[in-house]
Amino acid sequence: MGNNRFNNLPNNDINNAFNNFETVGSATTYPETNDDPNVKCLFYFDEPSGSIVDEISGITLSVVGAPVFEVASTGDFAGISPGITYASNKQHRKTTASATLNVGATDDIVAEWYAMSTAGMAAAGSRTFWAYNLNATDDFGILTYALSTTVVVIYLKSDDNSTVYNEFTTPNWADGEIHKFRAVFDRSGNLELFFDGVSCGTISMADVAGDTFTNAGLRMAGQYNDGGNDFVGTLYTFRLSIGNDVIDNNLGGPGGG
Repeated sequence: MGNNRFNNLPNNDINNAFNNFETVGSATTYPETNDDPNVKCLFYFDEPSGSIVDEISGITLSVVGAPVFEVASTGDFAGISPGITYASNKQHRKTTASATLNVGATDDIVAEWYAMSTAGMAAAGSRTFWAYNLNATDDFGILTYALSTTVVVIYLKSDDNSTVYNEFTTPNWADGEIHKFRAVFDRSGNLELFFDGVSCGTISMADVAGDTFTNAGLRMAGQYNDGGNDFVGTLYTFRLSIGNDVIDNNLGGPGGG
């Protein structure tokens, strides 16, 4: 479990870092604050080996395969280093329930993650960023993956098997740069994906209105059923917020995140 790199800075440095990162997409750090409401898990991917542990609820994801730990980033994004680089048959996962991640009938969701890949790394089919399981090994509740370097899919399936699916067109996310993804699940409105602070479109959440999602596992960089399509690239941060007051939760990032 890593340190909160944002909260350790003096107030002036915090303000300067946030302003720089928000306006020009760069800074020596970024606002990973835990002050937002109903943050359920926050992974920094800064462990040197083995399992990764979230900063909020102590959820532990066990390592599968041999990803590359402590991957440094230089220049504008040095402050969010290190990360973990994944490839085929390499992931972090938990195949048991975490009740703190259960989604109630009216709960909104905000998922945020920072990722880096290249065209070569991202080649050969879809790539799973992360998956929220309804069943430990063979059913998903929230699945996020890339169909290509410019198409990101978010696919929801609630406890009663109602679904929401959308293919969001994004700028090239596999260009060797770190990018911020933020998915906002407004249960009374729309699902919206932001890429580096810019909206990539919306789709109605009406088909899962009033539904619940009961957690049975969580995977980073791995397909929900170990079926391949694992993410090939580096993950730096993942945060999940669940509740009636989370719509504005935002870690920040290029374009405001």
